[in-house]
Order: sequence, then C-alpha cells, then structure tokens
Amino acid sequence: MQDWCEKYRPKSLSEIIGNQSAIEELRKWAVEWEHGIPKKRAVILHGPPGVGKTSAAHALANDMGWEIVELNASDFRNQKAIEKIVLPASITMSFASRRRLILLDEADNFHGTYDRGGVSAVMKVIKKTLQPIILTSNDLYAIPKELRDMCLQIQFRHIPWNSIVKILQRICREERIRCSPSALEKIARNSGGDVRAAINDLQSSVMEGLLEFESVTVGLRDRERNVFEVVRRVLKEMDGGVMEMVYTLDESPEELVHGIEENVWREYDVEELLRAYEM
Repeated sequence: MQDWCEKYRPKSLSEIIGNQSAIEELRKWAVEWEHGIPKKRAVILHGPPGVGKTSAAHALANDMGWEIVELNASDFRNQKAIEKIVLPASITMSFASRRRLILLDEADNFHGTYDRGGVSAVMKVIKKTLQPIILTSNDLYAIPKELRDMCLQIQFRHIPWNSIVKILQRICREERIRCSPSALEKIARNSGGDVRAAINDLQSSVMEGLLEFESVTVGLRDRERNVFEVVRRVLKEMDGGVMEMVYTLDESPEELVHGIEENVWREYDVEELLRAYEM
C-alpha cells in the first residue's frame, strides 16, 4: 500500500494548509532568484516535525519549474560528501538549463567533531552557490550560529487541529472512506499539530473503507520538552510559545536557570555578552 503522506504531499505552495506568512516569505525569496542572486542565498525552514517544511520545498520547486536535488543530513554530514555532491550541483545548471534547488533536509543533525568539516563545507557552498539552497530543521538552534547567520530564517509552526481535520477529510474523499467526524477530530487533536503523524494515524486506523471512533489507533506523542531545547529557545525567542514550553518543562526552575547559565556562551558571541553585562 502506498504511503499516504507521499501520495497526498502538496504539489504546489497554494495547496499547503497553514503557515501562510512563511509560505509567502519563501515564495518572495524564490522570485528574487529569477532576477539574479539574492542577498541571502540559502534559507532555513525551521519548526516542529510534520508541519510542511520539506513539502514546501518540493512544492516551491514545482511552482518555479526548478529541478530539485535532495539530500538528507546523513548524506551531507561530512566535508567529502559535500564537496563531491553538493558543491558541483550548486555552481552548475541542469542539462535543460533550468535552475536547480538544493534541499538539505534535517540540517540540525550536525553534531560532534565528525560534522565540523561538514558545517564548514556547507558554509563554503552557500558563499559560492549560483543556485538556491534550502535547509530544513526541527530545531533552529541546533544549527551552528555562523551557519544560521548566513541564511534567511523562516519559521513554520504547528498546524491547528481543525485545519488538520480538513486535510484528513480530503484524503477520506479521495480514498472513498466513510469516516466518523469524531474519529477525524480524535486523530487531529492527538497529532499535536503534526500533519504527517495525523495522516499516518488515519491510514493505520481505516478498516475496509471505514473509519469509526472506536477503531482509531493513534501513536503517543511525546510532548515533554527537553531542557536543552527550552534553554536554546529562552535565550533566543522569548515569546509566548517559549513561555508555554517553560511551563510544561519537566525540570525544576533551579535546573532551568542552571542550564541557561551553562549554555549562554554557546548562543552569543563575546561582544554580545559584553554588551549584555554592561547594561
């Protein structure tokens, strides 16, 4: 059976539900490439899993008529792989003289000494590229600061559950599934704003063309926030979403403060820290 996430992946940016301001910012950046090389040659699409980052990149390529070269973090983690695959793709046109979009998926998976050469090589590619580059990341601040600063940063947020219900209803119509509204709502609410998770739960719950509330099987979503993720967000994005993360963190206030003290130097350079302490 075909994976429904792939089968119903949006073909155009206009088909993507939610995150419309992010979609418009991405489209604007792409149009700049049609008139030359923009100031920011690469974009980081960041946000929680399953909110449409990779789908947006593919849909953009379809809309613009661009060829797409996609690599996962495991493919471009070291310098050798980047110099062999990514660099040549970034400085040449396709055989049909079309522009080429380079998609580096899960870019926040760089870690450790092994990846240092990979980060430097990606930065080198971005400086030289003649083609648009998109990186996707669940956690923006897991990407080294020097790499982040080279890129336009576009945030994708969780999809509201009622919007996810509309996506599931469309799939049910296409698959000719008789579905209970309460079953779709259960799947959508449990997804935590993750469209991919909701579609997977829908596909696993359908029995002989029928979806009822009692037959819904949903995967448990881990909503507990890791202290390191919260610390990074507190240091960089003190908005309402961060405060929600702080309230749901399974750590004491003292441990959170200690984590901030230990990690502040990772997120700010020396000049920024000196200015902060002078205030």
